[in-house]
Amino acid sequence: MKIGIVGAGLIVEVFLEAVKRIGALRPEAICVREGRMDRALELSEKYGIRTQYTDYAQMLNDPEIDFVYIALPNRLHYGYAAQALKSHVNVLVEKPAVLTAAEFKELARLAEENRLFLFECITTVHLPNFQDIKKRIGEIGPIRTVEANYTQYSSRYDQFRQGVVTNIFNPAMGGGALMDLNQYNVHFAVGMWGEPEEVCYYPNLRNGIDTSGVLVLRYRNFLCSCIGAKDSHGDSHVAIHGENGCIRVGSAPNECRFYEIKTDGGAETVNRQQQDNRLYYELCNFSDIYDRRDYEKRNLLLEHSGRVAGVLEKARQFARMSF
Repeated sequence: MKIGIVGAGLIVEVFLEAVKRIGALRPEAICVREGRMDRALELSEKYGIRTQYTDYAQMLNDPEIDFVYIALPNRLHYGYAAQALKSHVNVLVEKPAVLTAAEFKELARLAEENRLFLFECITTVHLPNFQDIKKRIGEIGPIRTVEANYTQYSSRYDQFRQGVVTNIFNPAMGGGALMDLNQYNVHFAVGMWGEPEEVCYYPNLRNGIDTSGVLVLRYRNFLCSCIGAKDSHGDSHVAIHGENGCIRVGSAPNECRFYEIKTDGGAETVNRQQQDNRLYYELCNFSDIYDRRDYEKRNLLLEHSGRVAGVLEKARQFARMSF
């Protein structure tokens, strides 16, 4: 996979560190606005990126690029992804891939129509610990309640309180706690149990944006509460309570660093992950799917991302939040 990177934010360097560990991936180019060229040159020197662009269309025409990695503000994801797919370039797009279910449906249609690969970069469902929990979930019996919490005081929240609105707290750019942190909880729940029967979101709104909030997902036989907060400090975790035991993930759901399972048979702490870069496992999976041209697995991931996009849209509709 020869990748052209779009953007130069913090997540890009995490991405490049993961790419460095995977031999089948190679960063070929980076595209930024003119004011960010110094940063692009710095990353290029550090990670061996050969070409720098300020014109996205020009990068899409680079014959050495077969994927773009889109790491821009949320509002821009759909347009950049659609342009790449229409130019017959495969797409890796940071979460959230889109802001509406209709947008995701259109991207999936373009990918299918052009026999291309479209992947949403969402760590959770690709992590070995998540997959292990999914295999073992039956050990704790019928699920009764689930609590997923991703609380992280934002480095930009103090600016926001002072009236400086950055993209992550800007409704016009698709920001807010639901679309940033809480969606990892949604990916965990939908990846584990599928689409819920009912979605209710109760946000803490400040200046038109949800700085935190509680999302309630109703499944047939249990409730799942999802807390996402960028305005406070807390203990990020996932707790799954069953009639015969419980499982607790000891970190935010975007990393799932380890989990504990307790049943009548005793307690066990498990970690199946050897890599500390949270993006490593998803990129390994994407590379494998692409190398094998496994359209069936591509479609399964697209279906999952489409379901999550629908849940997030229902949550915003319930809370009467619009972008």
